[in-house]
Amino acid sequence: MMRFGTLLIALNLGMLSTTVFAHQVYVSYDQNQQTHNVLDTTTMVDATGSTLTTSFDLTEQWQWSFNVGRASGSEPFNERLSTDLDTKHLSSTMSFYQDAWSYTLNVARYRDEVAVLRPDAREIYTSSASSPSISVAAQYQFPIANWYFGLDVGLSYGEYEIDSVATRDRNVTTRTQEDSTSVTASIGLTASYWIELTQTQSLYIGSSVYWDQVLDSDHSQTQIRATRTPRTGQPATVRRQQFEGGYRDENSGQLSVFATYGFASDWSLSASYAHPLNSDYSDDGFSVMLGYQF
Repeated sequence: MMRFGTLLIALNLGMLSTTVFAHQVYVSYDQNQQTHNVLDTTTMVDATGSTLTTSFDLTEQWQWSFNVGRASGSEPFNERLSTDLDTKHLSSTMSFYQDAWSYTLNVARYRDEVAVLRPDAREIYTSSASSPSISVAAQYQFPIANWYFGLDVGLSYGEYEIDSVATRDRNVTTRTQEDSTSVTASIGLTASYWIELTQTQSLYIGSSVYWDQVLDSDHSQTQIRATRTPRTGQPATVRRQQFEGGYRDENSGQLSVFATYGFASDWSLSASYAHPLNSDYSDDGFSVMLGYQF
């Protein structure tokens, strides 16, 4: 999915309002490809859902926004099994604007739930992942004629917790708990072009590229394997393994293109497409968003 801050800038510029203090509300339809490692197999699920975003100008310089969304999808795991995915996310952002500069503080939380089901709907694998994060960023924007350019730098701290249970047969159950932390620096460039169609209509198109560099990370994993006796069903053996040490996430980036059509002074319709860079997975994202400013 495209980064929220970049798209929000495009939406604001796409609206032709002369109001000094304005509030916005956006509703979007989202479609994302997500890759998960399930039962030693890489599986890709197309998730569709919606996102609600509100943004409030508190003063001429301060803005607060809130973002909440949900998506779900289901794909065949093999000829007999299916993979179900349910994701939820929410974030809150406080922004401060000073001339050509803007500074943001963002707190976010994502949650993914994955299940592999038999034809009788019995689960043989479940996982629940939670990833809270906090980030700060600074952006410098400047116009050249009808062009707008932006440079972003940021720093974020994130945690990733996942709890999974795999039942390969009725007598063997494996539970895995993983905890990871990471500190990531990011840099981004945005270029966009604004076209005035009429006094109440405009078109705003652009592209952005971001790169995330992992500065430090840590990872621990605990695995418990329980084997039951076929006759009694009671635990016969329990094997516990624990791993700790350095863990380095993949350095990656994102390339996005977006377009915003502003109409009737206070309305906007936007579309965005995002593609990952330096990733083994094709987790592309597409979003269509309707916005209103009041």
